[in-house]
Amino acid sequence: MKFRLQDYFVRDWAENLMFVLDVDDANAWYERARLVLADGTFPQARVKPPEAIDDALVTHLWDPSGVLLVIVAPRTRA
Repeated sequence: MKFRLQDYFVRDWAENLMFVLDVDDANAWYERARLVLADGTFPQARVKPPEAIDDALVTHLWDPSGVLLVIVAPRTRA
């Protein structure tokens, strides 16, 4: 995936934008984000623990500008 960023900020755009990322392990992404955010460097950013939604495990992560990253991994069945 490639995308370009510009030096221009519109709050309404950021707060209404989301990226859906397909990953292998939503728990690992959650743990990594939690560790990065724990030191308080990015006080506006937040992450929710993974939740089961249909056949996926989903983690929601908001970056400091309000962009939502939806991190989706297939659920493993026991």
